[in-house]
Formats: sequence, structure tokens, C-alpha cells
Amino acid sequence: MQRPQQQQQQQRSLNDGFATDAHGHDKLPPSTMTAAIFQNLSKQEASTQLAADKVGFQQLLIELLPDRTNGATSDGEKDVEPPVIDNPMVNFKIIQVMFDAGVMALVGDDPFGKKDRLLSQAEDSLALIRLSMQRTPEALVIDPSSVSEKSQDSSMGCTRLYLWLLPRVLSLLENPNTEALQPSLMQTFEEIFFQLTSAPSGWHHCGTAIRYVRDCVESKQKFQACKNDESLICA
Repeated sequence: MQRPQQQQQQQRSLNDGFATDAHGHDKLPPSTMTAAIFQNLSKQEASTQLAADKVGFQQLLIELLPDRTNGATSDGEKDVEPPVIDNPMVNFKIIQVMFDAGVMALVGDDPFGKKDRLLSQAEDSLALIRLSMQRTPEALVIDPSSVSEKSQDSSMGCTRLYLWLLPRVLSLLENPNTEALQPSLMQTFEEIFFQLTSAPSGWHHCGTAIRYVRDCVESKQKFQACKNDESLICA
């Protein structure tokens, strides 16, 4: 039978998304880059740092994506299993940061960015975003005011994460420079709706998301009609 202290430590691990040591203290993931994403930096600071640190970005992906591990670390030791992040608020931040720093770089204005590298980075970032949604669907519907001020994007206001993601994914689906990324973007688009059905009050939020996408499609159709017929007045 487990002792109460052991049960509390295990429960804390599940709630916080971190493993704990014998004293119940959080054991941060192995890299300082990962620790920065989780605890030390704001969302904007983390996005800026990752965008500027290509080596650090790749290290973060290796640590967090199971498919990116290669069985051994740089010093020849066996790889540590990627941490299972099951804290919705942590995944809330990971999703934002990976989209801003990892996906949007593909359509950024970096004249020295290599297309193949940026495409691979964007695909890996979207894979991590989907994994984060699968682990904690509730991250999509968290009230942003419940996320610590240091962690959240101040531009979100009261917008739930799925309504922050949808316009960004849709805009990239329409961008001619992201043609090679379309399959990953469509998987992510579909995953948002799939995971919304598993989130608290999911069907309510799913209905909101469907209405949002429908309004976008109708607005685009109206815009195209106006372009094709100059006699129409576009409101």
C-alpha cells in the first residue's frame, strides 16, 4: 500500500506535468531551454528567444517530441524519455510559443532562413502542437485569465486558445508560400475540432468554432463575388 506522502507526490506530478523528486520538488526537464518555456520566461520572451536560437529550438523539439529522439545524447549516453506534459496551462503556453516561433517563421522575413530547415521546423512544431492538444484537450478552452500573467499572450484578451489558433491556421492554409506545409496544417485544423469534443463543454466550443469557420468561408465567398462583379457593393 502506498503511503499518503507518496500518493500526494504522484498526484502533484499528474497535476503539474512535472516529475517530482523524493522531497516532492519539481524536477525540470533536462535543458535550460525547456525549463525556460515551462517556468522562466513569458510567452513573448520564449517565442523571441526560440526564434533567435536555432540550436536551442532543435534541442527543445528533440526533448519534447518522442519521434525526434535518436537513442543517444551527444555524450553517448542513452536518451532520457521525453517528459509527458499533462498540465493544461503548460501546454497552453507550448502551443502558443511553438506556433509563433516554429510555424510562423516559415512565412517570416528572415532573408537567411533556409526553406527546407524552416519547413521541417514548422512540421515538427505542428506535430508538437497536436501532441499537446491530445494530452490536454482542456488547454484549448482554458479561460486565459486563469493562466498566469507571465505566461499568457496579452494580445489574447479573453480569447480561448482554439479561437487564437483557428485564424492563424486558416491564414496559412491560404498562403501560397506554405503549400508544402498544407498536409500538416490540415491535420492540425482537424485535430482542433477533434480535441474540442473531448474538452470540458467541448460541444459548445465546437459549435462556436464551426460558426467561426463558416463565417470565414462566407466572407471569403462574398469578397470573391465582389472582385468578380464590380457592380456589387461590398459591405
